[in-house]
Amino acid sequence: ASAIVSALSTEGIDGRRFVLPGSGPIAIRQIAALLEETLARSVRVRSLGQIPLPLASRFDAWTRHLGPAAAEYRKPVSYDASALRAVVGHLPTTDYHTGIAATVDWIDNTETR
Repeated sequence: ASAIVSALSTEGIDGRRFVLPGSGPIAIRQIAALLEETLARSVRVRSLGQIPLPLASRFDAWTRHLGPAAAEYRKPVSYDASALRAVVGHLPTTDYHTGIAATVDWIDNTETR
């Protein structure tokens, strides 16, 4: 959040697009393992392969929206935050374990209000 605040308050940033850096690559099963650790319970991960996705999209509205984007998710992704670093300097990141735990905590606190 501090990187966003810093970027928004920087002179000459209006109208430019930037990528916020993350903590590196992570697989969905690694995210599930971190969630299991945080929640102290099992987290089920399901996957639709390339062939079942079009079939499933015929019957499920949520899956239907995934169809056109599925090809994009199979491509390698790389984000370059050098333009943002050039404007605001060092950008701190949060490791996945801390970020997932904080997100779960935020959801728990938001749902109880």
